[in-house]
Amino acid sequence: MFSVKGDKIIITSGDTAVLTYVPNTSRVFTESDKAVFTVRAQDGESLMRMTLQPEADGRVQIPFVHETTKNWKPGIHDWQIRYYIGAEMAGSTITGVREVGTPMEVGVIEVLRAL
Repeated sequence: MFSVKGDKIIITSGDTAVLTYVPNTSRVFTESDKAVFTVRAQDGESLMRMTLQPEADGRVQIPFVHETTKNWKPGIHDWQIRYYIGAEMAGSTITGVREVGTPMEVGVIEVLRAL
């Protein structure tokens, strides 16, 4: 199961899905901008961190893959997306950022137990 209602995502542990996120902005994004999607457990443990290249309108597609979601414990977790403007990449680290934008408050991701 996968559903999205506002800033709440519901997914069954082990399921796959793709979430398309488009920020409400008039900014035109370029190749030097990055979006970082994170999921954290309530205890702060990082469950997922993905750096994405946004389209000109800020749109990103976030893949949820079985290999990642199968390890998520059932319950309520947090998710957020941040945009790094003028970012450079050094390996998997973002550097040289001119501005960080967080277009939304922290959202909720509810992971359901798989049978």
